Amino acid sequence: MGINYIGFIGIFVGILALGLATWSLLQLRSLNALRKIFFTGSTSKDLEAVIHELTEGLHTLQSNQLILENRIKNLKNDQLLGIQKAGVVKFNPFDGASGNLSFVIALLDAHNTGMIITSIHGREQNRIYAKQITEGKCDIQLTQEELQAIERANTHHKNLISK
Repeated sequence: MGINYIGFIGIFVGILALGLATWSLLQLRSLNALRKIFFTGSTSKDLEAVIHELTEGLHTLQSNQLILENRIKNLKNDQLLGIQKAGVVKFNPFDGASGNLSFVIALLDAHNTGMIITSIHGREQNRIYAKQITEGKCDIQLTQEELQAIERANTHHKNLISK
């Protein structure tokens, strides 16, 4: 009975080996079919040429990325010089005679450089004044309303940034 048992195990191992050999053969045929598709035909290239082409494409992308990063840096620097802060104050310079039709607008960049435009509205005329602001300072004395407009521009900007 021991010999039959050993024979049965031998037959089982043989069938298992035959199955693994068949599976390996099918895998090999599948791999050969893929190899033929990849490496044959009018558009086929050898693997070295494909790797070389991909490497050149990667270098091109890297150089384009550096160019774009420099452009973004320049745009960020340019953006600092544009108007970023604005403050408006309406007021009545004539003690109730003309309503709150007069106003001050402060237009400033990131360095508090820009201008203040003041419009004083009267019954018969309207006067407009412009003052240059450099780093938050002006060569001409600023009125209380103009200082308030600068403060509003800075406060409004800080509130936008903190959100």
